[in-house]
Amino acid sequence: LHCGVSANERAFSEITVEHLENIIFPKLKKIGVEYITLSGGEPFLRKDLPLVIAMLKEKGFKVRVLTNGTLSEEDSIKKLVYAGLRDVSLSLDTLKPEKQDYIYNSKDTFVKIMRAVDLFSTHVPKKGRLLLINTVVSPFNIEELPELALFAKKKGYYISFVPVESNGFSEFRFTEN
Repeated sequence: LHCGVSANERAFSEITVEHLENIIFPKLKKIGVEYITLSGGEPFLRKDLPLVIAMLKEKGFKVRVLTNGTLSEEDSIKKLVYAGLRDVSLSLDTLKPEKQDYIYNSKDTFVKIMRAVDLFSTHVPKKGRLLLINTVVSPFNIEELPELALFAKKKGYYISFVPVESNGFSEFRFTEN
């Protein structure tokens, strides 16, 4: 809900691998970009994500995948790791399953995210990795931030608290009340 993705009804087509490899990646390298975060939408929707990561690594970029974790299956994670993935950011906004489902406007998201937390921790090599939990700070979770930070540390992740940006969803904005 806080991402506001549904507010944009325009359809977009994915950038092709050929366009990435021949036009975008060379231009990014030329201007000195060293680190690329693949996010979305949801990067796990791209069936060619391992290929994109391998191409980026081959061209000398550092790569991070930012995912909500709900589509992260063991086989797909292993393919990304084989392609060179070492940095992962997982979105997690609460440790309360019902609240996470409400925020994602979907069922069983908390269970899927917890599974992804464990799978990335298991399969991403310990040496040279960065595992990060991203938490969007809102009135829904402000009281949970210390608990979320302890959870991240216990699981071997760092945590990032993302500032709230107004996107028209009043229930995610802080007010004086």
